[in-house]
Amino acid sequence: MVYNNYNLYIISDFEIRTVHEDQWDADLLVPVNNRTLNFSSALEGQGLFDTLQFPRVYGLMIRIAKSADNNRAAFHVLKNIDLNSAIANFDLDYCNLIFRVEEHDLHCSIRIFSKEE
Repeated sequence: MVYNNYNLYIISDFEIRTVHEDQWDADLLVPVNNRTLNFSSALEGQGLFDTLQFPRVYGLMIRIAKSADNNRAAFHVLKNIDLNSAIANFDLDYCNLIFRVEEHDLHCSIRIFSKEE
């Protein structure tokens, strides 16, 4: 599945659901079915980590702003459907990035790439 709106580009082996949308922002949910989530970046020299791992994740909620001058998204790693169950929250400027969500046998991974690669 591909999501390509508001400068956010996601390629996913999992469904991407729009669970809320109004004139200002949109909330996307990528359910990963209680798998371990490995989050990594392929951006050379851009991060403080190689991989972050989150066990038994229900899904990833992504809140994006719909305004043309705001390309930041809030990412919420969820233990269950409730937003209050987030085990990690962070935000990223996604304008020049591609997110690849991949399903594996016992886990899933989210890798970040530059659009310019």
